[in-house]
Order: sequence, then structure tokens, then C-alpha cells
Amino acid sequence: MVLLLEADKRKFNTLFDSMRIEGAKGSVKVKVGVGALSSEIGAEIDARRKEGDTLPLLDLVRLSQEAIKNVRLKSGVKCRLYVDELEFFLEDSGDGERDRRMVRDLIFSVYNTNLLFDDAGIDALCYACVRSEVINSFPGSSAELSKILRSFSVNLNWEPANDEPSAVIEIFTRKIQNSEIEEIGKFSNDPWALYFPKSVEGKDMRRFLLDMGSHRPRGVLLCLMAAAERAYGRDKFIEDDFDDKDNVFAQSMFDELKDELSASLYAYEIDAVFMLLRGKHYTFNLSDFRSRIAALAATTESVRKLRASRDPDFIIKALYRCGVIGNFFRAEGNNLPRQTWFVRGYPDPIMDKPFIVHQSLQRLLDMV
Repeated sequence: MVLLLEADKRKFNTLFDSMRIEGAKGSVKVKVGVGALSSEIGAEIDARRKEGDTLPLLDLVRLSQEAIKNVRLKSGVKCRLYVDELEFFLEDSGDGERDRRMVRDLIFSVYNTNLLFDDAGIDALCYACVRSEVINSFPGSSAELSKILRSFSVNLNWEPANDEPSAVIEIFTRKIQNSEIEEIGKFSNDPWALYFPKSVEGKDMRRFLLDMGSHRPRGVLLCLMAAAERAYGRDKFIEDDFDDKDNVFAQSMFDELKDELSASLYAYEIDAVFMLLRGKHYTFNLSDFRSRIAALAATTESVRKLRASRDPDFIIKALYRCGVIGNFFRAEGNNLPRQTWFVRGYPDPIMDKPFIVHQSLQRLLDMV
């Protein structure tokens, strides 16, 4: 579509600013002339124009798809389109239902676009990243959607299987090595031994980062950024750099997790939920949580509204899914405590087992 409408002479944002779409089945007001492919489709566009220089949106889409067959990339040129995960609300109705349809349509669009590129003989490919819980939230996914996912999708999991190395740690290892190459022209084989303490709080350095960062790249990055501030001026970390007494990392994680929660809860509900955690013990069970809601609802308006609108089970599942809490229990025949977390491959909370608040938040929330 960009090529058709003179992208060679106009900036992309200028082009789309000039398009006014009147609904999905409406018309597009076209203020620019036909561009690079005027000889092939100019007459067709003119034939479909309506009064006021508008063109039915679906006509423009179909013309663009047909015209792609006439596009040729230079030798050796590849085109890759990446669609990051969409903002998605998991509620069963309202915004949640709308967003489910949008993501479902995105998957179909990526599939059809790749077929279109393949049919045109263009070395172009579109990738989309969608969370598994989003896919699983589709009510009765259609057979056609399931077929696409089975045939073309690849499952990615940050938590390594068995004794495989962590993909998250591998990302940061390569990043450090690339930085070394840029700075000194070579890289070290083991940057963790060179720049980091062997352990922090009795844990292997890498395991500490994964646990504190909730086994996510973003969480590990936030932990390293906070430590880098404390290590300013030095070329190596020491263990004290990872002591979050100033709550710099905790506040960053808190903001990150609040943003994750916004997919399931409104802003006032999120504030009320953290009121239920602040100042309490970092381990609790569902019964404790219900009691907290009942007690605080008597004095706090936001908690009273939360109690009226959300079931405690729903709140617990939302907290578990975004990583604020995990399950905490002792397995039978084993005195060692065990924790299970959503990001570590345990998709559903065990509702009759105790919960524990993520360690990065405990000090910030004044938990005991």
C-alpha cells in the first residue's frame, strides 16, 4: 500500500496521516496520486474511486495484495516484519473480548501475509509474538486457527528444560561479549567470572539474577541497571552492588508488575491489591487473603469496591500470572521449601497451598 501511494516521494507517517478510514468496511480518502506501480494498477484505482476522492478500504487492500506480485527486491535483500505482542486485556467481556478478536485476526493476517509473500516469490517473512496465556484464553479456538499454530508456530520458554543453559543468561552473556568487542576488539570466554562476584546472598550469581528478575529478560536487566548505578566508576561488580537497600530495583520491578497487572485489573484495583499486601507477612494463604479483604474493606473505599467487583480467586490468579506471587510449600517427604512460579513453567496457581510475594518486592512493601 505504501509503494502504491508514492512512498518513494513521501514519508510513511505523512502518507498515513493523509488517509481517513471510515470503518473497516468503509472508504479511504486518498489525497496522493498513484506511485511506483502506476502503469500496472493506476487504471484500476481510478476506476474504483468514488466521489470525493475516496476508495473502498477493502478494494485498496486487494489492489495492494495483487500489486505485491509486481514488486521485486534487489538481489540479496531480505525483508522481515516483526509484530511484538499486543496490549491485551484478559477479561471475559468488554475490552477482553475485543482484544481476543484482534489477536486472533492478527494471527490470520500474519499467516495470509506470509502466503502472499511466498506466492509473489519475495524473500519476506512476518513474525508475531503472542503469549501462550493469550492463545489459551481464546474460547474454543477455531480449527483453522489451531491448524496455523500447529503448523507454523514455535514455542519459546524462558525457563530452561532439564539442565539446559538459561536463554535469558545467554542473552546477557552475548550482549556483554558484543560490548567487549566494540570497546577492546575482543571478548572474554566467561564474562561472568571476569566482571561479577561468584555469588550473591549465597546463590550463584546467575541464579540470583534470574530469581530476582523473575526469570525474565526485563527483570534481569532492571536488576543489572540498579547494580550498575551503585558500581559507577568501577569496571567490576561486587556483591554489595546487588544489595537493594535503596529500593531502586524494587521500585522498577514494582512499576513493571503494576503494568502487567493492568491487563486484568483497573488502576484503583491494583492500588487496593497492594494495600492488601503492604505491611503483612510475605507468605499467606487464600483464607488469609479473604480475611484481609474483609477487614480492610470496612475502612478503605478502594478495597470495598474491589471486594464488590472481584472474586479473591480472580485476584490471586492475576497476581500469580504476572509474577507478584508464587506458590510456597514443602513437598511431602522433603523438608526443603519449594516455590512454583508462572514464569518457571507452572501455569496455574495451587489455590489450596500458601503463596509467597516475590522477593524483589518484600522490602519495598514493608513485609515481615
